[in-house]
Amino acid sequence: MTSSRLYLLFSIVLVASYSLLIYSSHEHGVKNRAIIFCPFKKLTGLPCPSCGTTRSVLLLANGDWKGAMQMNPFGIIAFMALLFLPLWLFVDTISHRQSLFVAYGRMEQWLRRSYVSFPLILVVISNWTWNILKGL
Repeated sequence: MTSSRLYLLFSIVLVASYSLLIYSSHEHGVKNRAIIFCPFKKLTGLPCPSCGTTRSVLLLANGDWKGAMQMNPFGIIAFMALLFLPLWLFVDTISHRQSLFVAYGRMEQWLRRSYVSFPLILVVISNWTWNILKGL
């Protein structure tokens, strides 16, 4: 993948993510559990590993770190990405650098190592189990 395609993809994902957050917070509030955007949950009735991430990010934006952790810890990762990726994209664009592209390539190589990917898979499975048990 070229850097321009990656940056375009990140930009689209960021716009979609911020749009979903604005829609969710404005129309339905943070605590409303009836709003389901997850196709997996709609099809199976079970939460996916990332169910609750949007609500977790909204809780973080409102300063409720404990509530965000209880909703879905993956929300912290998403929150940080939503804070730093736009800035990183902007700096790379105005400085004509590709530091995000280089970092993405390094992260991809790091994640391909079994001693890294296996524990991360276990974390995702654990989070999924927790989402199911808490009835998310």
